[in-house]
Amino acid sequence: KLMLSDNFKEKLQECLNLSSLRTLESLGAEMKGRIHQDGLKTDGSEIGDYSDTFKIRQGDTYIKYKDYRRARGRQIEKIDLHLEGNLENSLQVGVVGDRYVLGFDSVEQFDLASKHTQHYGKIWGVNDEEMQIARETFSKIYQQCLAKLSRK
Repeated sequence: KLMLSDNFKEKLQECLNLSSLRTLESLGAEMKGRIHQDGLKTDGSEIGDYSDTFKIRQGDTYIKYKDYRRARGRQIEKIDLHLEGNLENSLQVGVVGDRYVLGFDSVEQFDLASKHTQHYGKIWGVNDEEMQIARETFSKIYQQCLAKLSRK
């Protein structure tokens, strides 16, 4: 029966942890690009477009949301869920228990993302292309880490 030294097991776990962390960071960046730059849902379709009828309250009056965005230097051609960057910046890699996770770092932003999902459909799911990139990223980083171990 083959027994691995505790040190080697620790090094393997470190490689696993590093690969998991870097993969989730990469996945988060891919998703942010798709959602907040390209304006695409999980299935690759556009999140939507800014309707001329959607208005928001500003002081005592209501103005078109398109005009509100335009005044802040934001594009108005398609919905990209990026106004101030709070929602995008809230999607972070964190630790829950002994696992790395990708999710929103505040209840407020999670609730906002949930409202957008209810309104527009699935946005923050991982699509096939992102999953493939994640697999490749994990494999590459894990193999590099193991190669460093074998050289020591």
